[in-house]
Amino acid sequence: MHARPDRTGRFPLALLFAVSLLSSAAGCSGSGAAPPGDIPDPVFADPVAKIALTGDVAAFSRTLYDEYVYQDTYLVDSSVTLDVYMTFFGGPNNRGRALAFLDNTNYLGKQAGRPRAKAIWIMGNGDWQYAAYRLANESERWTDRADQEDRTGEPLGNQFTIHGQAFTDPFPVTWAQNATIWQNYSAAYAEMARLFHGSGRTVRARAFAQGARASSAFWTECRALHRLVADGHVADFKCATRDFPAYDAPGDWADCPADCRPVP
Repeated sequence: MHARPDRTGRFPLALLFAVSLLSSAAGCSGSGAAPPGDIPDPVFADPVAKIALTGDVAAFSRTLYDEYVYQDTYLVDSSVTLDVYMTFFGGPNNRGRALAFLDNTNYLGKQAGRPRAKAIWIMGNGDWQYAAYRLANESERWTDRADQEDRTGEPLGNQFTIHGQAFTDPFPVTWAQNATIWQNYSAAYAEMARLFHGSGRTVRARAFAQGARASSAFWTECRALHRLVADGHVADFKCATRDFPAYDAPGDWADCPADCRPVP
């Protein structure tokens, strides 16, 4: 489900300081001034350490949850009764459909006569992107590094070019490591359902997965979500049957694959 951000997220100063500390310890090397932006880029983190961090699903899920509710207290506002729609996507063109669903749900979910609702996805709530995601995607650049360093049929390299600058990566990244990091991240995002449910929210999972390949992190999320439904933390897990479904239109959704396999 990993995808590039489409809009600039806002970044709290405390979290910016923490990321800056990570940058100073990451062993980044290169020439020229740092590129403009509000977070360090690139940060050459160790993929082995990142796999260990994200692989502790309970702890990393708590990290993500704390960032979501810090930026958007409406998610846990006890004066409001609402359903949290955790949104998932994989496959071609589904990122845009998922974002449209977030925007529509977060607008209509506050309108009179519509069920109260709040939608989020792995990057944030559509208006904000959260610190852990921005760090992994925009700073540590796992996919970009693997793309340049682990080419089919060639030895693993350590040269990485970004913003027109060449760097030597002290921690070369393989495609297998990149996939594991994002699969772990996706599983931890799904596991936030336990925490939202524990705060008193009804949690619903909604997915845009038509055409998702077998290698998509969505299927990792799918397996996690079926467990969460069985455990009572997610009320239902539905896949879109049309491009732009409404959150409160049951006919726009169908049960997601029970075996978490791509639809032929």
